[in-house]
Amino acid sequence: MNDIIRVIHLEDNPLDVELVAATLTGEGLECRIEVTQDRDGFVALLDRGECDLILADYSLPAFDGMTALRLTRQRFADLPFIFVTGVMGEESAIESLRNGATDYVFKHRLKRLLPAVRRAREEYQDRIDTRRAQEQIAASLREKEVLLKEIHHRVKNNLQIISSLLNLQAGAIRDPFDRQLLLDSQQRIRAMALIHEKIYQSSNLSVLEFSDYVQSLLVSVVRAYPLDSSLVRIIPEVDPVFFDIDTAIPCGLIINELVTNAVKYAFPEERKGEIRIELTRDGDGVNHLMVADNGVGVPPETDLLAAKTLGMQLVDMLTQQLDGALAWQGVGGVSFLISFPLPRELRKRTRGDTTTGQLRSPRNHS
Repeated sequence: MNDIIRVIHLEDNPLDVELVAATLTGEGLECRIEVTQDRDGFVALLDRGECDLILADYSLPAFDGMTALRLTRQRFADLPFIFVTGVMGEESAIESLRNGATDYVFKHRLKRLLPAVRRAREEYQDRIDTRRAQEQIAASLREKEVLLKEIHHRVKNNLQIISSLLNLQAGAIRDPFDRQLLLDSQQRIRAMALIHEKIYQSSNLSVLEFSDYVQSLLVSVVRAYPLDSSLVRIIPEVDPVFFDIDTAIPCGLIINELVTNAVKYAFPEERKGEIRIELTRDGDGVNHLMVADNGVGVPPETDLLAAKTLGMQLVDMLTQQLDGALAWQGVGGVSFLISFPLPRELRKRTRGDTTTGQLRSPRNHS
């Protein structure tokens, strides 16, 4: 705040101008007062932007204080504006405050002027300091967002490099089984890299719109594993839910694993069918992920959850990471249901049971 207070005084009475100046300077304030009494003069002084305080008479022969107040607020939202007037009714005083006046002082009580000016100046400085602090916080948040975007971008690039290295290594392996193990790992890495890519491209770095991610993930799976789309359809039905990265990565890897298994094993010998991916959230905030196919299924004595394959171990481990429950059935194909709650910090906002191990039926489709 300047040591010299720059004042615009809207007043047509020279005696009142002198009294106001004497009142302000009598207590040691150093002021530079510029006086005007019409609209053109007031606007010219205002537009110079060199004002710390406006004092205005309520009514002048060629102008009025309320219009001056509106003109001021159009240009400067917080600039102190005090009416110094001889006559001002209660309704007019209330109207002036509603329209943004800082205070009002009657000319026959000029002793109130100096305290009103000091209070207005202190409040004005507080607002300036608050705004500067908010601007600094906003600038800091923007810097952090840029940094987070860069981190996601670099993680995505590094995962793509690992994927490329695995692809090169797979090309040097003659055994088909061993080569496929590397290619499966490569696809898992793609699934994680895709999450970082989606977050990097998003305007919100804290959550991921999951349905868009699932669409891109399924395209990646189809590219990685030969699939005749005229025989087998992949049908995603994902509600518009948002996940943070700690939820999105395990959930995305589960979908990648289960859809990959269905593509590889559910439809041998040009068998026709479909793979459905459903993700819903119930009223208690519990997410229900179902991956189901109507392929050849599994023998009745098979227990997929007890299988020692890497894929099923991953699905079980990732479900536990989500604090979820896993169930499956193998009649008329294979269906998996993973139910998992919202993150712990959001769980208090929901009501009811947050986990289930019961397998429900897929949505009805006509």
